[in-house]
Amino acid sequence: MHSFHEPTLRGDAMILIFDASVPVREMMGQVLVDQGYDVADGEVLSVQLVRHHTPALLIVDLPPHKANETLGVIDAIRRDPAVSATPVIVSATSAKLLTSVDEQLRAHGCRTLEKPFELDGFLACVAQSLALRAREVS
Repeated sequence: MHSFHEPTLRGDAMILIFDASVPVREMMGQVLVDQGYDVADGEVLSVQLVRHHTPALLIVDLPPHKANETLGVIDAIRRDPAVSATPVIVSATSAKLLTSVDEQLRAHGCRTLEKPFELDGFLACVAQSLALRAREVS
């Protein structure tokens, strides 16, 4: 995995992971690296980092105590022409939280993934998101 200050990234296959939990970020990142993706990760989502890296996919944690802030950043990403088409997977440990913001996430074209998740389900969600992006780009 690559940190934000030392990107050695392969363009379209690069995935950015934002999660406050270091073990979760490392686990997701390692699984994706093992699948051949370039991965960068961080604790705090920002439009500036997304614009800087222009990833193929964002994976974003939705912590209950920062849900409104995270949703605001996702909204800002969707309004930014440089990164608005970037697929976003939103993960959370609370099914109730994901349900409560489902309409807003759907409006932004986000996929959701409840934690804990099975690795096969995680990889399928990543592959589907990247395939959708590939169809939209071509």
